[in-house]
Amino acid sequence: DIIYQKYILFVYENVFEAYADYRRTGFPVLLTYEGQPIPNAPFPKRLRYPYSEYGGAAPRPRYTSNIIVVGQIMGDE
Repeated sequence: DIIYQKYILFVYENVFEAYADYRRTGFPVLLTYEGQPIPNAPFPKRLRYPYSEYGGAAPRPRYTSNIIVVGQIMGDE
């Protein structure tokens, strides 16, 4: 599968792209340490800003404490 090859490449080279593809396609199926598929639990769909970004010259993102990490984001269906 092409998506499998893309995942293998990006999991080491560009983890954000691998994460975005996982959100989009649901591939690969994530497994527990015992080899069982992880049940359909809410999966984080957005990442929080790192604390190092809060003190810089750029304006702080508004309402960062109210962001729902597992909620829908633009483009989700």
